[in-house]
Amino acid sequence: MGGTDFIVIARLPDSDSVERLISDFEERDEVARTDSTFVIDRELDSQYPLQQYTEETLIEEIVE
Repeated sequence: MGGTDFIVIARLPDSDSVERLISDFEERDEVARTDSTFVIDRELDSQYPLQQYTEETLIEEIVE
């Protein structure tokens, strides 16, 4: 794992906005020089998507 990691949680109105967000990230030098994986999930029912995870789970995933 590199020295810089990114986690973004965004509410976007449509797929065009998702594509634009990923394109913006891919243009960053820090991302362009890596083997990056983008995970996109659609959350329909929750106003607070991170509430479904425990604090321990979030910390473990970020640290990995």
